[in-house]
Amino acid sequence: MAPTVMANQHISVQKSFFGLFSKAVYTPTGSPVTASRHEYAVDQAPFFRKLLTASSDELTKLAGSNNKPKEAPLGNVMIETCLSADGQFAAIQMLQFTNFTYEPVAQARVLEGTDAEKVASLFSL
Repeated sequence: MAPTVMANQHISVQKSFFGLFSKAVYTPTGSPVTASRHEYAVDQAPFFRKLLTASSDELTKLAGSNNKPKEAPLGNVMIETCLSADGQFAAIQMLQFTNFTYEPVAQARVLEGTDAEKVASLFSL
């Protein structure tokens, strides 16, 4: 998913400490972007497939308070996210464990504005 995020025109990657560390920033708001991984049981896969293709109205329903998916240790489904601290940028990709590795199920989806806030609410603590 990194190439997708780095190719986004609203993301700038800044290197620091002699080029050893990189920091991504959502440039319209200056908010730092943090990447994370979340694992879920295979029964959560349909939810995430819908999330990757949902319209703005469908995202509102999917991100409802009762729909937050429950993480599972050593899950068959992995979700990679890149979220800005202010919730105005979100990138999400679904991977599934196959042949002893996680393989992408679909292309990464990039969201901005209110749609990004809806997705970010699913992964906030």
